[in-house]
Amino acid sequence: MRVEVEDFELIKSLYYSSDLYHYEQMPNEFRMPGDISEHCTLEGFNALYSSSDYVMLMARVDGDVCGIVSGSLIDQKSLIHKSRLVGYIDELSVAKPFRRIGVAQMLVAEIECYFQKLGAEEMVLSVYEFNDSALDLYAKLGYQSKLKKLSKSLS
Repeated sequence: MRVEVEDFELIKSLYYSSDLYHYEQMPNEFRMPGDISEHCTLEGFNALYSSSDYVMLMARVDGDVCGIVSGSLIDQKSLIHKSRLVGYIDELSVAKPFRRIGVAQMLVAEIECYFQKLGAEEMVLSVYEFNDSALDLYAKLGYQSKLKKLSKSLS
């Protein structure tokens, strides 16, 4: 089900819990979650929501919002890559009481279908190596590692 602007307060806690998890795993990499995140303000949410290439979908169980997935359709153009449309998953968050019952799988399948209907040829996403449950989920859904992003601190 597509998220509407009126759903902002209902999904805000899912973004917060995802941001908090990432902050707790890598406090030197992530900001402390809260209103500093653009999607945690109504204005930031409206900016994301109004983008024509951006979609946010949610799952409900017994009327409660239990998960969200969001992403963008990207027209991949570069000097070395073939030009094509790619669906990019930006965020996937499921409330703790609803984990491991298929909500995340359903949300990923729904956003894949959404982007495929728009002409996407491939889905891509980024996931931090500390996030074992996400890595396991995406592997189960057929996602494969294609690129390694390396980093080195200069301070």
